[in-house]
Amino acid sequence: MIKKKSLASPGNRRQRGFTLIEVLVSTVVFVQIILVALLIFDFNRRVTRVQTRVSDMQQSLRVGQDEIVRTTRMAGRSGIPVTRPIGAVGAETFPPFRLAVSVANNVTGAARQIAPTDGDTPTALAGTDILTVRGNFSTPHYHMTLLNLDDTQENAKEGTVTIARTSASHPEQDLTDLANANTDGGIPEAMILIPSTPGESYVVVELEPASAGNTADLITMNFVIKTDGGMELADQYRALWTNDDTAPFPMAPGTAGYLAILEEYRFYVRNDGDPVAESARTRLSRARLLPGTGAPWSVPGVAVDPLVLSTDISDNILDLQVSLGFDTTFGTGTIGDTGLGEITETLDGDEDDWLFNNTADDIDHVAFTAPNADGVPPLYYVRITTLARTGGPDTKHQEPVLTSLEDRNYAVDDALVNSEEARMFRRRFLKTTIDLRNL
Repeated sequence: MIKKKSLASPGNRRQRGFTLIEVLVSTVVFVQIILVALLIFDFNRRVTRVQTRVSDMQQSLRVGQDEIVRTTRMAGRSGIPVTRPIGAVGAETFPPFRLAVSVANNVTGAARQIAPTDGDTPTALAGTDILTVRGNFSTPHYHMTLLNLDDTQENAKEGTVTIARTSASHPEQDLTDLANANTDGGIPEAMILIPSTPGESYVVVELEPASAGNTADLITMNFVIKTDGGMELADQYRALWTNDDTAPFPMAPGTAGYLAILEEYRFYVRNDGDPVAESARTRLSRARLLPGTGAPWSVPGVAVDPLVLSTDISDNILDLQVSLGFDTTFGTGTIGDTGLGEITETLDGDEDDWLFNNTADDIDHVAFTAPNADGVPPLYYVRITTLARTGGPDTKHQEPVLTSLEDRNYAVDDALVNSEEARMFRRRFLKTTIDLRNL
């Protein structure tokens, strides 16, 4: 007899599906693998976001520092000194800086105004520094001839110079920048005139723009030396070279010399957002002003281009601190006649060659002042410190409380730096010491 094959044979059992327990175990393992992959992806996403923000912050610091360093290193180009020149009168005490480099330290109140004469002036972030530098930064020095004065050198109030494209005694000059400045309705630039005779004083005068004096080969420029005391631009420019109303104009008609356009820039930090960490919009900015006037670089009475007073350089900058290194009588540090050597800096900033590096500094100390311009200690270094934060917070991160930077002390509850929300933003600071070239 032939037997039928059982349906429960081993061959049929091998063709059956997974059991419920097997399916559940497989699902759990698969879900765990997916969760681990998602966690790894989320972690990598967070790390990438943090690294990108830190990289952007460091780039912002570098860009800001580079712009300040490049300009500050040229401070004084065209011959303008740190302090008032020899010939100023009065028994007042001279500060260690004033002309080529100036610092408004840890500003508050009205001192925060960038252009005090402008109704829409931007303001610096409270507690930060404002760095002012003056010099000839963007145009050439021109060989010129003093054509005439309206009176004697002692009483002259106006004068005229000519600048030739070519001459037998000087290489060919590109007159484009001067022609653009010497245009009807133009900006009354501050011009610095330097006699070619060694040892003679420079002067700063007001340009009276007039396109009628321009040709392809020769530019004739009129200027104002001083007025009758109305505190016009010419009088304010005059304060950049002398405080003596009777000081004579140092050049005689017919003599040769050099001419340059004098510029003034102010670097500062501003906040266009709210005074809280989450919605603050802080940035490093630059303003251009008519030198020594507190007025925007523009035609008086004409609406000011916003970029003149608030050209943004880099974002998310929280602070700008500036300290100045002098060759004083403090300590044993000295620069020497050759410009070589060291200057002293103490841990607490007290009685060293640096000003604005610690709250113990006294700007009125005898080491930093003098009864006349000859005795003012020479300025050799400017140290720039900028503090930045990332473009967004990291809720799982807390920066340590920042207590101080140079001579600024931060409150433990400072909304932009030390609050709990502020410390979720990663921070870095960058410090650069500038060896001045022209002072």
